[in-house]
Amino acid sequence: MNARSAGFVVSLYRRLLRFFPHRFRCAFEHEMLETTEGAAASMRRQSLAGLVALFADLAAQLAVAHLREIAWDVRYELRLLIRKPAFTFVAVVSMSLAICAGSAFFSELNGTILRDVPGVGQADDLVTLQQPVSYPAYRRIRDQTNLFSSTAAYVAPVPFGVNSNGHTERIWGHIVTPTYFTTLGVTAELGRLLDAQDELARGTPSIVVSDRYWKSNLGSDPDVIGRPIHINGKQCTIVGVVPVGFQGASPMMYVADLWLPVPGGLAVAPELSDDALERPQVAMFQFIGRRRQGVKPSQIETALDAIQRQILRDSGQPAVESDRLVSVATGGKLIPTREKDRALFTFLPMVVISLLSLIACSNVVNMLLARSLDRRREVAVQLSLGASRARLIRQLIIESLLIASGAGTLGFALTCWLMHMLSQLRLPHAMPIRFNVEVDWRVLVFTIGLTALTGLAIGLLPAIQATRSELVPALKEGGNLQIRRRRAFSARNLLVVSQMAASLTLLLVIGYIVFGMERTMLHASGFDARNVQLVSIDPVRDGYSAEQAKELYPKLLEHVKGLPGFVSATWTEAIPMQPSGRVTFTTDTDGSRRVDQATEYIVGSGYFQTMGISIVRGRGLTSDDEKPGRHSIVVSEALAQSLSRTADPIGRRLTLVSKSGAAFGLFNGSAADYRMASRDETYEVVGVAADVLDTPIERPGPAIYLPMTQVDFARPTFQGITLATRTTPGVDAATIVRAQIAAIDPKLTTFNVKTMPDWIEQLMFIVKIGLWSYGLIGAFGLVLASVGLGGVTAYSVSSRMHEIGIRLALGARSRDILRMIMAEGAALISIGSCMGIALAVLAMHVMAASMDPVSRSIQHSQSDPRIAAGALGILFMVGLLACYLPARRSGRVDPVIPLRQE
Repeated sequence: MNARSAGFVVSLYRRLLRFFPHRFRCAFEHEMLETTEGAAASMRRQSLAGLVALFADLAAQLAVAHLREIAWDVRYELRLLIRKPAFTFVAVVSMSLAICAGSAFFSELNGTILRDVPGVGQADDLVTLQQPVSYPAYRRIRDQTNLFSSTAAYVAPVPFGVNSNGHTERIWGHIVTPTYFTTLGVTAELGRLLDAQDELARGTPSIVVSDRYWKSNLGSDPDVIGRPIHINGKQCTIVGVVPVGFQGASPMMYVADLWLPVPGGLAVAPELSDDALERPQVAMFQFIGRRRQGVKPSQIETALDAIQRQILRDSGQPAVESDRLVSVATGGKLIPTREKDRALFTFLPMVVISLLSLIACSNVVNMLLARSLDRRREVAVQLSLGASRARLIRQLIIESLLIASGAGTLGFALTCWLMHMLSQLRLPHAMPIRFNVEVDWRVLVFTIGLTALTGLAIGLLPAIQATRSELVPALKEGGNLQIRRRRAFSARNLLVVSQMAASLTLLLVIGYIVFGMERTMLHASGFDARNVQLVSIDPVRDGYSAEQAKELYPKLLEHVKGLPGFVSATWTEAIPMQPSGRVTFTTDTDGSRRVDQATEYIVGSGYFQTMGISIVRGRGLTSDDEKPGRHSIVVSEALAQSLSRTADPIGRRLTLVSKSGAAFGLFNGSAADYRMASRDETYEVVGVAADVLDTPIERPGPAIYLPMTQVDFARPTFQGITLATRTTPGVDAATIVRAQIAAIDPKLTTFNVKTMPDWIEQLMFIVKIGLWSYGLIGAFGLVLASVGLGGVTAYSVSSRMHEIGIRLALGARSRDILRMIMAEGAALISIGSCMGIALAVLAMHVMAASMDPVSRSIQHSQSDPRIAAGALGILFMVGLLACYLPARRSGRVDPVIPLRQE
């Protein structure tokens, strides 16, 4: 190497030495210079490999030096945080709540919208339709080989009556086309899955079971293949077991443990009776397809929409030209969503996360700014001794990263606990719907990223602010000689006031809605739930023939009616707030033909007496109305008023043209009611019943009560037929009814056994979870607002230490100073409370004007002063406590220090 090259390398070497930490250079500067001179002397003799080794050694020493300094900073900042336990605790808790909220939101998204269906192969290629289709429509879609490489259809949810050891158990499953498993890319764990040989309905129907059912009900028997199993009283043969975790194409909505092929279902399942596979108006099949490479969901949606319109034209049914009849969604995710809707599901939670993190970060920033005033002298000393500003900023940011790390650890642990509790939650529905939102590695990575981001966010501004201090004033003891003019409405104060107002608004609104909704359910439901017992049976799925089922129902009803203590009893398919579905009807109004919809209830004679629903005009339904040829109906007051406000609705004739299935729990099941054929039958109104709530959160709407017929008894929905009884107080109706059923036939299975108040509580469960979730957000906001108030108070005390010392030197007492600081905090709380009350009143008026359930709830709770008093009491108690903790410092100032500074 020549002299010029050697000089360049030496110059580069010396420049690299400058990147070593200041503390390292101060300790080893002499040795470093000697190393450089030695390197210069030997540079001419160095080969390329020697130069690489030299610079590699320098890079290694550089990394080690910086790591040692970072480790020193970490130990130093940890000692400082341990010396301030109150500050550390409040900062960590505040940040952990925000990180927990963000991680919990992401965990829910990850466990529902972003997670693939377990056991499915290449889930991103699967698409589904949000609307069920008929089997003839599926055949047309199946032929679109230019769009799909494979397709399948299934009916869900379907209850199967599985007989085991003389006892019938209801197991949920799907009726599927034989291409179901191949389309999903599922392979067999044992035996085989459905294939082409199951297309023909010959011999004993095949059945595939889940791994869960195989282990829990079949004892993990490895020789289970070929074993007979009785479903709905018919013998089937187990041909395969699916892999662990697979419970259907839509396990979060329609969980399945049994899969029956469509050809075999013709002889087993009542859902496929009455030529259901050939009727284009019976839309009961969920569709799923695997799209070909390069085909976009929008292309599939356009093509299938045209096919669906053509099917409607061929069957003589009009289609709405302005609306899409087909919506394509992701088929391989736990919750199917459309592409254009996914941004909404992901963007809104991210906005909430950002806002919560912003509030929490701003509060901790206030606390760190107050803390930076106490460390001005320490920073000034380090700057005067030669430490660079960047070096000190890094040290102070390490403090914020340590706070964020503790908060991230606590927040992640809290997220794991919350998600575990949510995953263990069982929704109060007949079908076992389960939300599996357990934390996985994706949530851990998200939490680490969020923790690092918040750590940098809360530390950067206080670090920059702390290192801007003027050295000479800061080096004086106390470090804050100037008495600054205080602004009553600074940005920090406005932030605290807005947080207090928002927290109180949320607490008041949620309180009035929650308590008002409970009172609405008790006093304004439209029926009397006391002493009403519900017991459901499904003889058809217990193996009864249609004729046997028709004979059973009246026989059992007569037995129950004659029992002591039973006031009334009735068979019914629907109960209050669980209708049979929606029905479209036509009627003549003022000389013109009117088409409208109403909620449909299919009920038996004695229904209104049993449920405590008043008949305000005409009569209720009787046993004569259940006979063939009788077309009598009862309508609700809301429907009677909409038909005619002046004329008598009794004798009015309505023609029912079509009906749609009832909602199943949270979702619409394609098999909720498989009797969806157009009726085109005219009924006469014989009575008007009092309005009854259709759902816990909506005002009663138009309703039609149809009498149960022999067809309804022979072909029940998946919910079976319910025996509703009203008894005198103290009668154990459930035990007595079960004994009567067992006496008639011990093989009959009873299910959905509950009292009417229990049913109402189940319906309110989901609503309460949503409302209390917002209540928790309000409480979380209150905690953040209190932390913010504490931070503002701490900053105020720290920046006014000189002023406080002078006040004490002039004769002020410690309690006078404490009272002054507390009065300022109480003023902020009072202003926030006034704003919160005004915002709550405004919000409730706006919500009541646009949402009827809120209006009815507020009407039943707005006169209760305990709600407002309780919310205000909590706000003032928590706020004053948060203000008192940092304000105590003001009374411990030594007045000698500010006088010495003067």
